[in-house]
Amino acid sequence: MNIALVIFRAEIERGGAERYVRDLSVALTEHGHRVSVLASTGQTAPGVEFVRIGAHGVSRTVRYRRFCRNLERHLDEHRYDIVHACLPVPRCDVYHTHSGLESISLRDGHLKEPTLARQAASKLFASINRKRRAFADVEAKLINSTQPPIVLCLSNRERDAAISMFPAARDRFQTLYSIPDDNKFSVTDVLSLRQEMRRQLGLDDAQTMFLFVGNDFERKGLATAIRAIGRMSDPRSMLYVVGKGDTRKYTEIALKAGAVGRVMFAGRSSNVRNFFAAADATVLPTRSEPFGMVVVESILMGVPPIVSRIAGASEVLSNGLDGFVIDDPSDVPAWAAAMNQLTVRDFRDTLAQACLGQRDRFSYARHVAALEAIYRDCKTRNIR
Repeated sequence: MNIALVIFRAEIERGGAERYVRDLSVALTEHGHRVSVLASTGQTAPGVEFVRIGAHGVSRTVRYRRFCRNLERHLDEHRYDIVHACLPVPRCDVYHTHSGLESISLRDGHLKEPTLARQAASKLFASINRKRRAFADVEAKLINSTQPPIVLCLSNRERDAAISMFPAARDRFQTLYSIPDDNKFSVTDVLSLRQEMRRQLGLDDAQTMFLFVGNDFERKGLATAIRAIGRMSDPRSMLYVVGKGDTRKYTEIALKAGAVGRVMFAGRSSNVRNFFAAADATVLPTRSEPFGMVVVESILMGVPPIVSRIAGASEVLSNGLDGFVIDDPSDVPAWAAAMNQLTVRDFRDTLAQACLGQRDRFSYARHVAALEAIYRDCKTRNIR
């Protein structure tokens, strides 16, 4: 098939959807498909065509609208069997909601804020955010059209919420969990890598290393993770933070939490696998997360995750068997209690083995095969 993958920026260093598109473009090319990435900026992997879609403008809203118009012109002039878009655009066969449905976020996003004052401010900001409203308008027209695309939601909860908002298109919504390329999270030689990484990080074998991975420190709940470290009964437990953010602010939080010297900021990493190899558990106290691919990455590496129930990826865990699911992302005592349990090596090893037993479930080959089946269905139905 001739497949177009549409994303606003094809910049892999941004992570998330951008990294997903790059990995998917490579996998589809290896399966014999012709793949083009349509984006305003960025680059692609060897063998994948990059098509620049103009998106100039003085504001984000103008740039987005111009991107949509130029994309439509391109699609008028070029034929693709499948157009798979990772943001709402006027014409696509598959709409992949990597950031969640914008219509739902615009309506309910403020409810994820921890206080009534912040909820009110968030609701006001959303009401005047022209870019978000533009996204939601395009999305609603797309789903309410006479030939809506297949809409891939990142969790069953997101799918059910989408169906409640767009009941007429209920048969177009499907759940497809975000899966990383499991070859990049191989457990081959992981023990030797673990020893080397822990040596580099200055950790001895008796210390428990908790890992936080993410760039949006506030939304992903880093403050909760730091405060939980400060409340733990084991004073030698460490939290390593991989990602970009305001380290000064969170160093101050660590000081107030009594966790000075136990929170280490590693910055961004091009090979997060090394940190997973060294870690004993991961923490994701997120307040807002359509899925959370870091959870699957953790499972693939045999590292039990502790996850906020708000994260869509909490659906893939069995609480207490392969990780922990915490109801309230700001409940520091609950997070500390779960983290304390994972300082017990025998218990932690049992959960780690349960994680490794799911590697086949989260096979990237299965994920790509599921997408190819969706593409074939789209082509057969001649949606566009």
